[in-house]
Amino acid sequence: MKDNTESDTGDAFEDEPNPTLLNNPCTWLSTASGGTLGLGYQTAHAMEMVSDGDNESRIDLGSYFPGTAVKQLDLIRAYADKCKTYTGQDWDKKPVPHTVTVTPVPGLGDEAIDLVNTPKGPYATQEVLAVRIGDKILFLDGDNIVDRLPHIKDLAAPIAKHIKEVAP
Repeated sequence: MKDNTESDTGDAFEDEPNPTLLNNPCTWLSTASGGTLGLGYQTAHAMEMVSDGDNESRIDLGSYFPGTAVKQLDLIRAYADKCKTYTGQDWDKKPVPHTVTVTPVPGLGDEAIDLVNTPKGPYATQEVLAVRIGDKILFLDGDNIVDRLPHIKDLAAPIAKHIKEVAP
């Protein structure tokens, strides 16, 4: 775990759903994380950064209104479908084509998807793994800016299992 990176909404929570994900332009995906993709039906949120020595990963846990974690994953899938291909920009404002894929991941939680945003050329690929456990979604994300994507699927399995045991 990284020092001073955690955040937690604690007892504060959202009392009204605000599912606006589909209103974002596709270029928003270039900086999206599990924390931002998880907004919408979320009531509370906690975040921590971890490192394996080379790569950093962000871990977010969102709590959702009853029955709406499924809707949140549907929103993420719809947004990724809307943005299967899009053109972003590099730092010099040159166009960069992106391809976005969403793949189901069996064996994690009640349902899991892996979103990968791959730009063409020498740019960082981003990955966000979303694992639904009841009315909670565990997000793990990272990029390959230091040569490889972090091993977030390996990290997700024990975390998801622990969440299911302590907060079913």
